[in-house]
Amino acid sequence: MSRPQILFLSTFGIAVALTAMLYGNIIHSPTLTSILSKTMASPRPVVVVGSGLAGLSASYEALQRGAPSVHLLDRAPKPGGNSIKASSGINGAGTKYQRAAGVESDTSFYSDSVKSAGERFKLIQPPVDRERLVTKLTSESAAAVDWLVDEIGVDLSVVAPLGGHSVARTHRGAGKTPPGAAIVIALLNKLKENKKFSITNLAEVKALLKEGEAVKGVEYEFEGQKHNLEGSVLFASGGFAGDATGLLARYRPDLKGIPSTNDERPGSHDILTSVGAELLDMDSVQIHPTGFVDPASPNTMLKFLAAEMLRGEGGILLSLNGSRFVNEMDTREHVSDAIMKLPTATDGDGVIKQWDITLLLDPGASAASANHISFYEWKGLMKKVKVRDLTSAQIAAVDKYAQAVADNSPDEFGRTQRGRWTLKPGETNRDEEIYIGRVTPITHFTMGGVAIDEKARVLKKSGDKLVPIPGLFAAGEITGGIHGDNRLGGSSLLECVVYGRTAGAEIVAMIFYDGQEELDNLVWDKNDEDTEAAQKQLRLTTFCQKVEDFVQEKFGKPAKHITPIIVGGFNVLYRVRVEGMSPDVMLRVPCPSLVPFPGEKTIYEAATACMVAERTELPIPRPMDFGDESNLVQTEEATYEVAGRPLSHNMADMIRLANIPRSILPPRDKIYGTADEWYTALAEMHIAQLIFQHNDLITSEDDCRNKYVSRELFRRLAKAGRLSTFGFSNDKWSHQSSKISPETLLPAPSSSDSFRLWGDDFRAGNILLAESDEIAALIDWEFTYAAPTQFILDPPWWLLLETPEMWSPGLEDWKATYELRLQTWLSAMEEAEANMSESHKTSLPAPLSRYMRESWQTARFFLSYAARKSWAFDAMYWNFLDERFFGDRDASVTKDDLWKTRVHLLSEEVREAIEPFVKKKKIEEGRERKIMEWDEEEAKKRFSQLLFD
Repeated sequence: MSRPQILFLSTFGIAVALTAMLYGNIIHSPTLTSILSKTMASPRPVVVVGSGLAGLSASYEALQRGAPSVHLLDRAPKPGGNSIKASSGINGAGTKYQRAAGVESDTSFYSDSVKSAGERFKLIQPPVDRERLVTKLTSESAAAVDWLVDEIGVDLSVVAPLGGHSVARTHRGAGKTPPGAAIVIALLNKLKENKKFSITNLAEVKALLKEGEAVKGVEYEFEGQKHNLEGSVLFASGGFAGDATGLLARYRPDLKGIPSTNDERPGSHDILTSVGAELLDMDSVQIHPTGFVDPASPNTMLKFLAAEMLRGEGGILLSLNGSRFVNEMDTREHVSDAIMKLPTATDGDGVIKQWDITLLLDPGASAASANHISFYEWKGLMKKVKVRDLTSAQIAAVDKYAQAVADNSPDEFGRTQRGRWTLKPGETNRDEEIYIGRVTPITHFTMGGVAIDEKARVLKKSGDKLVPIPGLFAAGEITGGIHGDNRLGGSSLLECVVYGRTAGAEIVAMIFYDGQEELDNLVWDKNDEDTEAAQKQLRLTTFCQKVEDFVQEKFGKPAKHITPIIVGGFNVLYRVRVEGMSPDVMLRVPCPSLVPFPGEKTIYEAATACMVAERTELPIPRPMDFGDESNLVQTEEATYEVAGRPLSHNMADMIRLANIPRSILPPRDKIYGTADEWYTALAEMHIAQLIFQHNDLITSEDDCRNKYVSRELFRRLAKAGRLSTFGFSNDKWSHQSSKISPETLLPAPSSSDSFRLWGDDFRAGNILLAESDEIAALIDWEFTYAAPTQFILDPPWWLLLETPEMWSPGLEDWKATYELRLQTWLSAMEEAEANMSESHKTSLPAPLSRYMRESWQTARFFLSYAARKSWAFDAMYWNFLDERFFGDRDASVTKDDLWKTRVHLLSEEVREAIEPFVKKKKIEEGRERKIMEWDEEEAKKRFSQLLFD
């Protein structure tokens, strides 16, 4: 094959000239509209049922992850659920606030939770992994607190102990707003700022919509009318502690007459069981020991919670006869049981069942709980009295407890956590002011609910196993399996945050591929270690001396290394001052662990810089010496020819971040004569990634099938010569082409115009400006090579500086934000093209700006991007290319089923190889996480088997 020539196109010059304008003068122009914007299926929304903390956390996380929209439905007239009433706080183990409060280490949260859960934690039927659920809850607790503080802006700086906790770990704010309200209000305000979020109150979900085994939406009633809303569904509708005549009567008839902190609304559990959801622990209902008995209406069934933190800060409980009877800091279950063994109150109406217990806070506990107490006092639930106003039995009990505190010894009930109690025993305390209120046990929380896994997926029975119901998630009190017999105070809000955020993230992950696929983390970690070791060697005085000696030998003059050493993304730069020369010489040394092909990269980069300097007016630092073995050679006719393979950024990453065998990559002396040949090579590298990345790439069997099908189809299109024409007027094959008039598009580059200079790593950061904002230099030409002309006809990926797969709000947000920048870029480009002299114009048949505009509108941009980047391929392919290639998918298709929509397009031979490959991949990766040592010949054999040539 003859060596193809490079027709140099001055796109770098245009790009450089426009960069400063782009970032210094952003224009808000109309958003570009895709030609297919009205023909592609719109992504389904995320449907959230319930507006408590679990639902709000899920909504926020889903939107942050790029959900197309979130529709929240709630049957209550106002949002917030029971979460907005929470008054004690949220648990967090290992937070900075704990350390500030003197809790240096907190390693007992898991064991405290298991102990509180009781014997039920040991149950193995149904087969729910309780240990994993609780591990997730406790291990992610500090991150949950940090998220609320740093991301949502909630004050959680006060830490207090609650019953059943071995250390103080329950967080609340220092202000007057209770923690539940503070958190819910802050989250709601954040969500209302997002136009993709909507909430409908007084909307009651009646049923789930199904398609086959998958849940695809909900049926709900609003203003007397029934409506259907399709999308992935999260139920966060709370428990059933207030459902006195429904679920509570069904599972715990013995609790009839016990008042509740919950409004009397039916539970949603039957809706979920109608699609097969498994229930567990439904008889596990938490009786909170302290609900206020309002003196103004003592027999109302709905009670206001007396926060557990009142006891945590030092409060004590006194029976009707005035004595203490329990360790107030024991678990809620134990304290409630102790109360309910006492005689019931005699002032009931025959329907309600309650007790007459006095909650008492001394001056120290009252001061620590001042914000709560002021609210309770305003509600008429607590009052201030003096010690002398108590009964003699109550005074005796107070003195006895105060003496134990003064002696710093356990009392008769074993209480050692006294909070902020300061009252001294004896006659001197009689004029001290204290706060008291009447309390009684109430139904407060239901530990039972639908079974979920650690990904918040609702589970159903399948033989002797539990399996996820596709499209259905749950979080918060509606779930079961986490708390067992008894929930620790402060873990309700925590559960809502941890599993709500998890559900939001998992729903988005289920809807589509939305970012970069995982690198091999073992290989990455090893590479980091090797890089650190290599950079230490390159910093040694002895190596710096070698640098001086090398430069001195090169120029025959004394040379001195000038500090500091500059460490970049791929290279280490040494500045050397040579006697009698100006400016200083810069010696670039590729860091071995960061650059898998150091010699090839360096020589190719320098040769490219020389060519650009010769053929343009751009200011390029002059390479003084780099050898003569470049893949880019100059002929006698003053043109440049390609003498070997392109060296791409992705190829380097495949070695250093995934340990792909080198023998699988394009050979160094391989020459590609057409764009289709290079597209095929790129597609084959994506297949190599799937075969040889041993760790972290595959998340499930269906994920493996998705990756297999998409890569095989992409390669088939490349070999058929179709990728090079996609989105141009000569595209006659794609689904997209049937919806576009060919005369509205420009033609694809001809075979004689196949390659142009392209830089994988060229971006705004490569351009140095002088103080006058004039361009001073263009640097770093690594991974610049002869690439298909199609690549340079795309708008620059770096207009947002961050790549689409790494954009934290998700691909849709990146796309919308990028379009604004792109419009500015194209406007500036059109202006530059209009003022360009004939000698500087490109050889293209139309202005480059028009090619770029069409590239964005037809998704050619995403085709080129997907071809170049293996770890972004799945997100680009399934979100932006697949439907344009082959036609619309049903909007209800979930991520796990994507492969099913296209597998029929593969040949029988390729289809038959799917399951053996998936099985082998699962066995190999499931056996052991390790860095593989690939046999080069065996690797070639395995690779060829999936190319089917």
